[in-house]
Amino acid sequence: MASTFNSFISDLPFKLSQSIFLVFYITIWLLNKFCNLFSLSGRSIEVMSILDFSGRILSVGIFSSKFMIRFISPAKDLSDFVKEYWVWEGIRSSELPWILPSYEPELVFHFSEPPVLLFPDSSRYNLDRIHWIGPQTRRWKVESKTPLELASIRFHPGALWELYSISSAEISDRFPPLSEVLEFRSDKNFRIYRKGSDLSAHLDSFLRSNIGKKREIPVFLKSALEALKKAARVDELASELGISRKQLDRKFKKIYGLSPKDFRKLHRVLTLVRNPMHYKNINEHVRLTDIALESGYSDQPHLIKEFKEISGISPKEWFDFYKKMSHFYNSDSEKSVIKGIREGKI
Repeated sequence: MASTFNSFISDLPFKLSQSIFLVFYITIWLLNKFCNLFSLSGRSIEVMSILDFSGRILSVGIFSSKFMIRFISPAKDLSDFVKEYWVWEGIRSSELPWILPSYEPELVFHFSEPPVLLFPDSSRYNLDRIHWIGPQTRRWKVESKTPLELASIRFHPGALWELYSISSAEISDRFPPLSEVLEFRSDKNFRIYRKGSDLSAHLDSFLRSNIGKKREIPVFLKSALEALKKAARVDELASELGISRKQLDRKFKKIYGLSPKDFRKLHRVLTLVRNPMHYKNINEHVRLTDIALESGYSDQPHLIKEFKEISGISPKEWFDFYKKMSHFYNSDSEKSVIKGIREGKI
C-alpha cells in the first residue's frame, strides 16, 4: 500500500503535466474550430487568446498570413481607465471598411508612415505620428500607400478627465497631435516596443509615468452614462437627475465629449455592429425587426434611419457587406462569440 502511494506521488508531476497538456491541446483544437467561422477579404483568420496563469485574457488576436490585429488587456491597475490596447500589423487601407465613429477616445502611435483620413464631405486630414482620436460623430476612411503598423490605447469614456483633467469636448471630432493636448514628461516615453509582451508592458509603463492630476467624475454623470447605454430618453433622464436638459447636455459633453443624444445613438449602433449574433454568417435566423426591438428602437424604420445616419448605408447592406468584419471594431466581438459558444447559441 505504501509503495503504491509512493509511486503515485512520484508520478504526480508527470500526471499533472499530462493533464495540463491535454487541456491545452483541447483548447487549441476548439479555437481552431472556432476560427473557421471567420474570414476577411477571402482570407482565413485565426482568433487566438493568450492567457496568463491567473486566467486573465492578455491578448485576443485576429491573424492571417498577411496581417494581424491584436487586442491586449491593460494591467489590472489601469483597467478602470483603459479598455484595451489594440495593434495593427500589415493592414492595407484598401481592405478596411469605413471606420465608424465612437465615444471611446484613443491615443495612437504609428510605426509606419501615418495615413491620411478621408471624410464623407471629401475633406482630408493628415495624421501626426502620435495623435489623439477624440469622441467622434462622423465616420472616416483611412488611406495609406504602405501597410499600416500602429498601436492604440483605447480609453473608457471619461477616462481622460479622470487621468489628466482633460475635457473630451476639447478633442471631440478631432485628431490632434499628442503635444497639442498634453505634454508628457520625456521623449523617451515615446519609444514604443512593437513585439511580444514588451508592447503591453511598455504601454502600461508609459501611462503610469504620465498620469496627471486625477479628478473624479460626478456620480450623477456616471449614472447618466449607464442609463444612456440602456437607451434612456434624455428628457426623462434629466428630470430624474433633477437638472434641466441643457445642464445635462453641457456637463455630460464636458466629460464625455458628446451630447447625451449623440452618445445614446452611437452606443446603440456600435452595440449592433459589435454583436456577432446580428450577422447572417453566425446567426442565419436573425431579423432586423428583432434587432430593432431588442436594441430599444421603436420600430425597424427607426433603426434603419439612425444606422444610416452613422454608417452611411442601411443595416442590411452593412451586415451583408461587412458580415465578416464585426470583430474589427472591438475585441468585445470575440468575447461575445466565445460566450455564445459556451451558452450553445452558436
